[in-house]
Amino acid sequence: MDESKKKIIRNGFFIICAILMFIFVSYAVFAFSKDGTKENKISTGTLVLTLDESASNGITLENAVPVTDADGLANAPYVFSVENTGTLKANYQIVLENDEDKYTTDNCLDKKLPWQSIRYSFSKNGATPLIGTLEDNEGVFDTSILAPNEKTTYTLRLWISETAQNEVMGTHFHGRIKVKAIQEGHTNYETGE
Repeated sequence: MDESKKKIIRNGFFIICAILMFIFVSYAVFAFSKDGTKENKISTGTLVLTLDESASNGITLENAVPVTDADGLANAPYVFSVENTGTLKANYQIVLENDEDKYTTDNCLDKKLPWQSIRYSFSKNGATPLIGTLEDNEGVFDTSILAPNEKTTYTLRLWISETAQNEVMGTHFHGRIKVKAIQEGHTNYETGE
C-alpha cells in the first residue's frame, strides 16, 4: 500500500473517531428549567457548574408600577451563584430570558412586559452594579471564566422604568436565569432556574 492510501485511511479513521466523539459529547448535553429555591447542578467529564438560587423567590414582575431607579434599587434582589467544583476552567455566560413555561402556565402569553420597559441592576461578587434597560443587553449579563473551585455570586434586581407609558398596564414579566457553559473543545450545555 502506498503512502497516500495509508494517509487517506488514517484521515478517515480520525474523522470517524471525531464524529463518534461529537455524538457522545452531544449526548452529554443537559438542559432543564425549574422554579427557584433549589440547587441545580450539571456536569460532563470533570466540569461541574452549580447554580445555587436557594436564597431567591424567582424572577417575576407582577402588579408592578413604573418607579425611579432609586426605588428600583431598593427592591429585594434575586441572588444566585455559580460554582465550578470540577477540575477544568469553565467559560460561561449568564443570560436572563423569558420563562415561556411560566407564561403558558399562568395563561398570560399575551401580557408580556416589553423588555424596553424593564430596568435592571446587576452585580457580580458585590461590585458596583451595572444599571440599564433589559433590551439593551438582550438579557446577557456576564461572560466569564470560572477557575476550578471558584464561586461567583450575582445579584439581580428588576423594575419597570419610570418612563414606561400605559402600554405596561396589565402586563408582567416571568424570567429565568440560564448559565450557558462551554468547556474548551466540547459542546455547549446550559442550566437554569
